[in-house]
Amino acid sequence: MVKADTPVTTCAADEAELVRQAQADRAAFGALYDRAIEAVYRCALRQTGDHAAAQDVTAEAFRRALEALPRYRWQGTPFAAWVVRIAVNVVRERRRQHDAQDLAALPEGREPADDAPAALDGLIAQEERAALWQIVATLPLDYQRVLVLRYARDCDYAAIAQQMGKTPAAAKQIAYRALKALRAAATASGEWREREPQA
Repeated sequence: MVKADTPVTTCAADEAELVRQAQADRAAFGALYDRAIEAVYRCALRQTGDHAAAQDVTAEAFRRALEALPRYRWQGTPFAAWVVRIAVNVVRERRRQHDAQDLAALPEGREPADDAPAALDGLIAQEERAALWQIVATLPLDYQRVLVLRYARDCDYAAIAQQMGKTPAAAKQIAYRALKALRAAATASGEWREREPQA
């Protein structure tokens, strides 16, 4: 049985409360910003490969998040996942604009090089991760806790076991079952696609 005041539950409850506060008073948005900024910037940097561009994307993602905050509904998924998805969309829009400008500048009859597959794979991976976190929120609480601790907080099994009051072997077993349940739920929802072997 899981205690109601476990660290993950408390953290999620704290974040839900921060969202409610920020929706009522925009000045409270700073606490959400502080929690999410690192993840959003890292995502933007991976997508752009450039520090200045990543800063611009991060700023625009948070501007849009603040603007959309009154319509945001807390569903148990980390707030940062929502802002990361916004950042991915910002990158996608900027690439489309950039590609359109490049295409207009090409001499007549010349085709652009196709580097879209690699960029698209990165965007798809980001969106799949965000969708998977939404599915995690539907799993039993023990499964949610172990997945958050292992994959969002990067805890080792000894730390997970300590937080959950289990042995490391039991924590590994719960993680295995949680991943199995996540895969089944993702497959049922259509979010999971088997990877095609590379030729």
